[in-house]
Amino acid sequence: MPGEKEKVLAKSCFDCVKSIESVYTGGRVAINQAETQLFTTCNEDIEVLDLATGNKQAELKGDTEIVTSFAVTPDSAHLVSASRSLQITIWDLATFKPARSFKAHEAPVISMDIDAT
Repeated sequence: MPGEKEKVLAKSCFDCVKSIESVYTGGRVAINQAETQLFTTCNEDIEVLDLATGNKQAELKGDTEIVTSFAVTPDSAHLVSASRSLQITIWDLATFKPARSFKAHEAPVISMDIDAT
């Protein structure tokens, strides 16, 4: 009928299609040799992002302590991380799983780099 207001139907529940989440909380950032992956520290974890799409490829779970430093090997096969708990972990970047983990220092590692040799 003319002049009569139409009812507007609104949804009260929505499905999340995409959300924005933190991928960097300070510290080191690195890019692999092929410039396809970005590695960032996010509290006690390391985020692996696809540079072309910005999508998260993996989350390298830490040991509940802040990551103090990390470095990617020149061949981009491994990532070595150090945390405030003095734990050093070598990550296999093909599987995103830890290959080896050990404690080797009496103080936190603040900076690291890996030589090609």
